[in-house]
Amino acid sequence: MMSENSVRLEVENHNASIEEAFVGKNYTTYYKKKWNEMDGKKRQTSWNFAAFFLSLFWLGYRKMYRYIFIIMGLFLAVDLLIFLAASGDEAMVMRLNNSVGMGLAVATGLFGNYMYRLHMNKQIELTAASTTELEKQEAMLRKKGGRSWLGVLNTVLIFIGYLIITTVLFG
Repeated sequence: MMSENSVRLEVENHNASIEEAFVGKNYTTYYKKKWNEMDGKKRQTSWNFAAFFLSLFWLGYRKMYRYIFIIMGLFLAVDLLIFLAASGDEAMVMRLNNSVGMGLAVATGLFGNYMYRLHMNKQIELTAASTTELEKQEAMLRKKGGRSWLGVLNTVLIFIGYLIITTVLFG
């Protein structure tokens, strides 16, 4: 009969292998440590330099398209407010746009690891609902997760679409 500790250890090992299948190469060297620190401090923040410097493109690299579209929607809303409030004052428009960009960089740097964990957990949940076989789950998660240069390219295309929309709307 298995003890409570051995059952807990088996569950932790299962969870770690599933998470590692999703994250890939940087799981043990980076994300697992960051997430353990966040859990220990009971915080949702930890610093991610890549997320700070690359923001949207880091989100694409990690296949977090939902967040990209949310941010693009917020950018459009902010652009509309700036257009209505500061139309004609180019210096003000530039300051506001720079402030929004810096705010995004800081927010992504602070919450990127948390956002990635939420994204991972959602993908794990969806995968677990589709199959109970561990090997199939891991294979599916390797495809859904990890890193993607195609995701970066998709983000560039989404950003170009955003630029076209703002140019048409706000000239």
